[in-house]
Amino acid sequence: MSERLVNEMVTYQQSLCDSLVNENEKYKTFNEQINMDLVLSDLDRYMRKLKNLQKEMSNLTEHSKDLKKRAQHLQVLRQKEDERFADEMERFKKLEQSLKPVKPSTSKTE
Repeated sequence: MSERLVNEMVTYQQSLCDSLVNENEKYKTFNEQINMDLVLSDLDRYMRKLKNLQKEMSNLTEHSKDLKKRAQHLQVLRQKEDERFADEMERFKKLEQSLKPVKPSTSKTE
């Protein structure tokens, strides 16, 4: 009888060990799943950040292009203004030349 009891106890103990191993595997799998969920949520967050950065870079590129166009336009306007000023200065010089008093000739005609 005692041998039978010992065998039953050993069998019971073996089944408990097997159950514990199975439960450990379940928890291990569960923890892996939790880690995977964290990775996926991080991935989603990083993808949103990446899209926002791409959008911001696109906006900055457009803004940069607009600023370059404006700078080019202002440079053309400045050149025109400089040319206009140079023409006006030339005109003033010519006007000044034409307004200089003419020296009377010193020849005596009597």
